[in-house]
Amino acid sequence: MTTSVKKWLKYHAAEKPVKLAFYVFCLAALIVMTLSVPFYMENFWNFLGNILIEAHGLLFDLLVLGVFVLWLQKLGKLELIVRRYREEIEDYLGWNDERAMYKILANIKRLNRHNITNITLTEAFLKNAYLVKADLMEANLEAADLRDAYLMDTDLTNANLIGANLMGANLTDSNLTGADLSSADLRGAKLGANLSDANLKNAIYDKMTKWPEGFDYEKAGAILYFL
Repeated sequence: MTTSVKKWLKYHAAEKPVKLAFYVFCLAALIVMTLSVPFYMENFWNFLGNILIEAHGLLFDLLVLGVFVLWLQKLGKLELIVRRYREEIEDYLGWNDERAMYKILANIKRLNRHNITNITLTEAFLKNAYLVKADLMEANLEAADLRDAYLMDTDLTNANLIGANLMGANLTDSNLTGADLSSADLRGAKLGANLSDANLKNAIYDKMTKWPEGFDYEKAGAILYFL
């Protein structure tokens, strides 16, 4: 008997949870109503008043708990989505392949839609990548391949670009405030950008590199490349 009931409960819990919940509700209602008969018979209106008071409290609890639970579910779902996008990017890091680049770009856009900017892109293959107006604030682009990338009006505030290859990249109107460009390859790059507090120690450049007007790149630590 006990085994049969257990099997029945397991089946309905897995296959018909709503039906099982209804059965439980009916059973609980039957028990409560049976036990309440003496109070009902003694003073109906007083009993009804108490029920209504409890009902109001229950409705309020359901509202508060419902909103809280929905908020938690939404928060948890968002965290899972963001984690999946990050993991998909990580799967393609280090691949020197255009398909990997397109996968990475797609996930960067998805993360940006959720206001996520501190993305790990270490050694990412982003040659010729279209990242115009992307938000990569505090992103980790160490040793990334950004040759000939389109980075116009891109936010790279406090980004890690140590050792990144930015040969021929277009960073016109991008924000590189506080970015770490130490040891980066800036040959032929268009750097008409905000380089306030950027670290350019040992970054290499050539005569084709375009600097912001009035910017003292030598003082910032950049080194002229000689063939």
